[in-house]
Amino acid sequence: MLFLLVELWLWKKHLRGTIQDKFISTSFISFLIGVISIAWPVWASEEPIRTAPDPVSAQYVVALNIPPVPIYKTVGEGWCVEFVRAHGFEKYTGDAIKWIEFVDTREPSVGSVVVLSEGEIGHLAIVTSFTETEISIIEQNYEGLGIVSTRSFPIDYKHIIGYVTK
Repeated sequence: MLFLLVELWLWKKHLRGTIQDKFISTSFISFLIGVISIAWPVWASEEPIRTAPDPVSAQYVVALNIPPVPIYKTVGEGWCVEFVRAHGFEKYTGDAIKWIEFVDTREPSVGSVVVLSEGEIGHLAIVTSFTETEISIIEQNYEGLGIVSTRSFPIDYKHIIGYVTK
């Protein structure tokens, strides 16, 4: 690009004294140099062409199977019950297996607690999303004491006992 600008400038300089012999005027060459020098940064940029966002898809978050930004911190001594109680279920007590008494639905909802028959005393987690075929949860103490993690499993997962809503 710089080469083209130099060539045009030299041609302009050459034409200055011989304008009668040439069919292109120096003002036209000046115009070309100006247009190219202004437009070149736009043409040469590696920025992708921006388009308006799709109004429907812009309203949804595409869930990838990657850990979320750690907005959830380890709660208490790291048990699953402490985690769900700290996130809106303070009125419920007891080990995870005792939460079978609090199950009030078999249908998942975002923000509800899923009661699972995993481990010796059961397990609790918070439902973050679900589809007709899959449930996604966030939990504490599944991968290790005090570790907050996420996972997904089929909606008909054999260890689901039920759900507790607020």
